[in-house]
Amino acid sequence: MDDQTLQKLGRQIVLDEKGNPELLAALWQDKRVVLVFIRHFG
Repeated sequence: MDDQTLQKLGRQIVLDEKGNPELLAALWQDKRVVLVFIRHFG
Protein backbone atom coordinates (compact mmCIF):
# COMPACT_ATOMS: atom_id res chain seq x y z
CA MET A 1 0.00 0.00 0.00
CA ASP A 2 1.42 3.41 -0.88
CA ASP A 3 1.90 6.26 1.61
CA GLN A 4 -0.96 8.36 0.21
CA THR A 5 -3.45 5.52 0.67
CA LEU A 6 -2.20 4.85 4.21
CA GLN A 7 -2.60 8.52 5.11
CA LYS A 8 -6.19 8.57 3.82
CA LEU A 9 -6.98 5.35 5.63
CA GLY A 10 -5.39 6.59 8.84
CA ARG A 11 -7.71 9.61 8.96
CA GLN A 12 -10.79 7.40 9.22
CA ILE A 13 -12.51 7.22 12.59
CA VAL A 14 -13.22 3.80 14.10
CA LEU A 15 -14.61 2.69 17.45
CA ASP A 16 -12.33 1.08 20.00
CA GLU A 17 -13.29 -1.88 22.19
CA LYS A 18 -15.16 0.46 24.57
CA GLY A 19 -17.07 2.24 21.81
CA ASN A 20 -14.95 5.39 21.88
CA PRO A 21 -14.04 6.98 18.54
CA GLU A 22 -10.37 7.19 17.55
CA LEU A 23 -8.34 7.64 14.40
CA LEU A 24 -7.46 4.41 12.66
CA ALA A 25 -3.83 5.56 12.44
CA ALA A 26 -3.64 5.41 16.24
CA LEU A 27 -3.69 1.61 15.94
CA TRP A 28 -0.36 1.47 14.11
CA GLN A 29 1.50 4.38 15.72
CA ASP A 30 3.39 2.28 18.27
CA LYS A 31 3.37 -1.19 16.75
CA ARG A 32 2.74 -3.19 13.62
CA VAL A 33 -0.79 -4.33 12.96
CA VAL A 34 -2.69 -6.53 10.55
CA LEU A 35 -5.99 -5.04 9.40
CA VAL A 36 -8.70 -7.29 8.03
CA PHE A 37 -11.81 -5.80 6.50
CA ILE A 38 -14.87 -8.03 6.30
CA ARG A 39 -17.84 -7.01 4.24
CA HIS A 40 -21.24 -8.48 5.00
CA PHE A 41 -23.47 -9.18 2.00
CA GLY A 42 -27.17 -9.72 2.48
